[in-house]
Amino acid sequence: MPDSPRPNNSKVPAASDFSKVMTKIHQETEAALEEATGQMKAQYDKHKRPSKEYHVRDLKIHPHFNEKLLTPYVAPTFPNQEQPPPPPPDLIDNEEQWEIEEVLDSKPRKVRGKHGQPSTTVIDYFIKWKGWTCEHNSWVTEKEMGNAKEAIAEYVKKTKCNERVAIVKITTTPKSPLAMIINHHYSNDGDFLYLAQRKDGTQKWLLNPNVDKYKTFLEEYWANYYSAQETTQTEP
Repeated sequence: MPDSPRPNNSKVPAASDFSKVMTKIHQETEAALEEATGQMKAQYDKHKRPSKEYHVRDLKIHPHFNEKLLTPYVAPTFPNQEQPPPPPPDLIDNEEQWEIEEVLDSKPRKVRGKHGQPSTTVIDYFIKWKGWTCEHNSWVTEKEMGNAKEAIAEYVKKTKCNERVAIVKITTTPKSPLAMIINHHYSNDGDFLYLAQRKDGTQKWLLNPNVDKYKTFLEEYWANYYSAQETTQTEP
């Protein structure tokens, strides 16, 4: 005898029970997420401060300077010791460009790619500008140097020569000892860079320096840094 057809309004008990269990789990999960969101909001609001509005002239420059970097001014004794005024910039393609006297140093820097593109490495150069004193030396990218391929080529040639000489004189020409740390930088890759100055006035960027080795210099630098921040915040 053939099976009789199942009525349209019949229900499978197992399917009905499964549906009820899944509905209950969904409701409990939703309630747990709402509770967790509320707890996170409550914890965040404990430390939340209203955003500060900034206005023109709110920026205050710290008026103090590390006395170790200061030296008394000595006026020129003879007229020929006076420095002439710096030369005006050259006008190339309606843009002002200053002449490069010498490339003093270089350092690689990673640039994060856009829209999922891989990061690239660029080279920054420390430039001595012709007719300007050392106080105006500055870091620029190769792109910002314009038509300066000869200066870069000369620097690369000099660097390779210095590397060969350093191998020969490494035991007889020690580096000048470190005097202080004067600046810091955090890279996008999470690296820590500190600008260290030696006693002979030369400077060098330290990448992720050994904390134990440079402990005294790091403590002194950060103490001065936070002191400057606190002074700036308390100024009217």
